[in-house]
Parts: sequence; C-alpha cells; structure tokens
Amino acid sequence: MNVTDRTGRPPLSPQEGWISDGRQVLHFNPVRYSRYSQALELTSGELIPGQAPLLKCRKEITREEAIKLWVQKRKAGWQTCPPQWTPPAPLRALRKSSNPTVRRLAREIIVAQRAEIIELRRMLRLEGLSKPEYSKFDPLFRF
Repeated sequence: MNVTDRTGRPPLSPQEGWISDGRQVLHFNPVRYSRYSQALELTSGELIPGQAPLLKCRKEITREEAIKLWVQKRKAGWQTCPPQWTPPAPLRALRKSSNPTVRRLAREIIVAQRAEIIELRRMLRLEGLSKPEYSKFDPLFRF
C-alpha cells in the first residue's frame, strides 16, 4: 500500500498492501470503497519458518486508521513485502469478477465462512482446545 503519491497525499482510493518486520505481517485489503464509506480489511499474521503463516487476526478498519497504522509501522522499521499467503477462493472470485451477482454471492460466502470459523474458535477456546496446530489437519482453520 503506497500511502502517499508524489504530492505527499494519500491515494484517493484504498490499495492492497503488505508490510512486515521480518516475523509479523500485516495485510491491508480494500473491502468497501464509496464516497462516504471507505474500509480496509486488516489481517495480521506471523511468519513461521518451514510452515504456512499463522493468521492471527482479521478486522475491518477505516481508511484513516489504515493510513495511521501504515505510517506508524513504517516509522518503526517495518518494510513493504510481497504477498505472504493466498486469499481464499471466494475472495479471488470477488476480485476477478465485475458481475454484481457473483460479487454479492462471493461476499456472502466469505462472511458466512468467517462467522463459522470465529464461532468454532470461540467454542474451542472455551474448552481449552485452541491450538494453532489444528490448521495442519483441518483446512477450515486455514485462511
């Protein structure tokens, strides 16, 4: 995500971006952009040598919050980096299609999947079973 253009101002529309400190990774991904509502999805993950990245948190933030966080991390020494993981299939379909029906359906699928995963993780945490190793055995726990 290039936070500023040549004039020093942030870009008019949100852009996808990756930033890392070598171990932690933040992925900024535009999810909603209109004149009055601009939001990005922020996904944080941890790079584990020899394994797939461990995705820790995904939340929606405003454009202003994203710019502040990006600038703060860059000042702390974080560097831009190439993509560290592949988005889920519905998200790829969402990016490739301009058909409004396909885009709406893909968004609904993504939201439903996230809700199920969050609920499963909550249930596992209540029983003391929240372990990152689950992603090795069940693709549901991978993003």
